[in-house]
Amino acid sequence: EISGQAKRFLAACDNYVALVRDGSRIVDVKYFAALIYYDHNQLDAALERFDDIVANHPDHRLAYYSANLILDSHNLKQDFIGLNAAVGRLPKIKGVARGKLLEDLQRLQEGASFKACTGLEQNKAYAKAADCYVVFAGEYSGSEFLDKALYNAALNYERVNVIEKAIGARVKLLRSRPDSKLAPKSL
Repeated sequence: EISGQAKRFLAACDNYVALVRDGSRIVDVKYFAALIYYDHNQLDAALERFDDIVANHPDHRLAYYSANLILDSHNLKQDFIGLNAAVGRLPKIKGVARGKLLEDLQRLQEGASFKACTGLEQNKAYAKAADCYVVFAGEYSGSEFLDKALYNAALNYERVNVIEKAIGARVKLLRSRPDSKLAPKSL
């Protein structure tokens, strides 16, 4: 819980943002408020402010750091669908998507896509998870997770009795990764 001086500082930040919309320090104020929420594990409030900075001030020096903290916040929340959405959205923002962040976003896109499928599976949305894994396999055919994605797709299709698609996923696994440890399990 945020209390004391930090709470008063947040109130002052909110007042500044409301009253001085075009102030020269507006992004700094938004960023420091977002950091307080982030540091107090109030990640939804932090994300709202970091997202605002990235969307409305992409060329500001703090937009780059805000983008990194957006990714970190979703990861801390274990919100892999939100992480995947951010990873898909952030590379399109020119002022933000540069340097190491751009490299990280490209690497994370694959992992976040796979985790989104895993999240659907954990929530027992088996048909959606199976479809998600198949889409992943199509988009990331060179992925180190390709065999796992196809195997998981087959398992999830079997859970919802869509046997034809389960067989199709297993066949794709055997053709694309015959040396996989999962290949014998697919027979």
